[in-house]
Amino acid sequence: MKKSMVIVLFLLLIPRPTVEAKPILELYDKYMAEISRLDGDGLLVRRNKALSWASIAGQLRVELDKAQTPEEIGRIFARVDAAYPNLHAHINLSPKYDYRGKTRVGLPISVYPEEIKEDGSIPTFRIGGARKEFFSTDLRPKSGDVLLSINGRTIQEWAKENIEFCKYPLASQCHIEFFRNFKMELLSWNRSQKLSIDVLRKGETLSFSVPITLDEVSKAPHDNTQTCRVENERYLNFQLAYEGRNLCAYESKNHPAVAVLR
Repeated sequence: MKKSMVIVLFLLLIPRPTVEAKPILELYDKYMAEISRLDGDGLLVRRNKALSWASIAGQLRVELDKAQTPEEIGRIFARVDAAYPNLHAHINLSPKYDYRGKTRVGLPISVYPEEIKEDGSIPTFRIGGARKEFFSTDLRPKSGDVLLSINGRTIQEWAKENIEFCKYPLASQCHIEFFRNFKMELLSWNRSQKLSIDVLRKGETLSFSVPITLDEVSKAPHDNTQTCRVENERYLNFQLAYEGRNLCAYESKNHPAVAVLR
């Protein structure tokens, strides 16, 4: 009896391995906390949207935990950028994490909202046109077809997701950006997936497989001449806290309640 008790006690004393957060998750948490610290008021723009910033952050964190490659990680941070409602901020991905690399998704169809209403209601989306050389038969999407679904998911569901991953505050603005955001792989579809659509034409539902092309683009070298500079003679003891797109934010330990923006 004593022997068994000693064994049990010994097992209890063995230190158990602790589950540590992945470094990328720690970076993500710090990054999201910094967004809230520096621009918490800016996040109020999301009040017109169905999901809160905390909900979006949690959803993307789950996706990040499942990411297997640098490109997948980069795409998630691009989705963070799309959901963050500040036109002055923009995430620039390094080549290692740039999920698009030197190519952009090309689709032989175009999609447009038929009518944008001020109340932000989801409009009817129609096919603007289809390049016949990409379809094997004459039966192909045609201008004016009503887009019903993409990959079996209704266009209404896609439009709702697009509102969440759109920098503009109004749903009506985001509807205009739908096709662009879809092609930029900012929604839950990306180039690794196949693409199919269902359309309505004269009362008949038709299904099409849409081929995907990857078009090479040339990137202009980044202009470093406009980076934020620390100008101590103008802003005494203020240090650069954030460098965004067309925005420099400076803070000082001597004036914790003050931020200089330019």
